Amino acid sequence: MNVRPAVTAADCTAFEATRGAGTLLAIDSCGSRPGVALWDGSASPQVEHLEERPPRVEGLAACVQRLLDGGHREVSSITGLAVLTGPGSYTGLRTGLAFVRGLALLDALPVAPVSALERLAFCAGGEGERVISVWRSSRDQVVAAAYQIRDGLVLPSDSEEAVEGAQLAGFALRCAAGNPGPWVLAVEHDQAVEVGPLLTEMIDGAQLERRVVDSQTIEALARLGYARCARGLGLSADVVLPDYFGTSLPRSNRNRVAAPFLVELTR
Repeated sequence: MNVRPAVTAADCTAFEATRGAGTLLAIDSCGSRPGVALWDGSASPQVEHLEERPPRVEGLAACVQRLLDGGHREVSSITGLAVLTGPGSYTGLRTGLAFVRGLALLDALPVAPVSALERLAFCAGGEGERVISVWRSSRDQVVAAAYQIRDGLVLPSDSEEAVEGAQLAGFALRCAAGNPGPWVLAVEHDQAVEVGPLLTEMIDGAQLERRVVDSQTIEALARLGYARCARGLGLSADVVLPDYFGTSLPRSNRNRVAAPFLVELTR
């Protein structure tokens, strides 16, 4: 389960525009369709998917370089980063976060960490709606989180929780009691059959509208990450990296896995 760090004023940085229009690089290394995207807020994001699952760092670096070359861009044009933080492949999560942190530290870039539940809410909800995202994280456990869609952002209405299926209805009722609806129940399309039986009581008890969507797109990650960074909600790289990286390696060597490829990427 992803545990999102608390955001403080010291962590928030402005989306840099000193090098022209802001361009965001989004990386999904732990989802079912890993890929990278570049977006400057106009037209559609440039997208490239990776065949390897989970991807290795060199695969991510090569994919990013192809996107930059295809758009005739330099790495210096990137002014913000977005990364999927799970739930998802543990190996892919570690690879993507280490790679993003290495890129961020090159030029103090702001990073927008986005969980799979936030992306699901972003794809399922409309402006002003409150959304409960439900994600199956293991055979016997699901993760549920509540959000509100406001001004193109996904704002937390409650903390993320790992709950057993039988507890979903109670979670939904607590959300509805704290923030009157209407509420939407968001389910990923390839998990709908598996988690469906668990949701009947939840829908009936809290009067939820169920929406099944395909949220596992790099485009959605890019759009949500861009909205955050453009409004000064990017975090410093130190905050984004999970504790298990910080405690397992000395501070100066946390990016050892990514460093050789980052040198090639920035030449």
